[in-house]
Amino acid sequence: MNQNVNILWENCLKIIRDNVSEVTFKTWFSPITPLLYENSIFTIQVPSQFFYEYLEDKFVDLLRMTLHRVVGENTILNYRILV
Repeated sequence: MNQNVNILWENCLKIIRDNVSEVTFKTWFSPITPLLYENSIFTIQVPSQFFYEYLEDKFVDLLRMTLHRVVGENTILNYRILV
């Protein structure tokens, strides 16, 4: 696994943790696994289709804003759903 992606994701989580409740953080952000960052695409793995849809519905702005702040303005968020 790319060590760099873990460090970037940890930095994102610090910001996210300040913006949501602890329960929300544990439920929706702790289960996310950072997989890859290349060509300005940041890929995270989520546990299910429902999980993905919920994140996109409720937290997509927070996720994008945080990635842009930590990783870079042009970063694209990409999901991989655990099957």
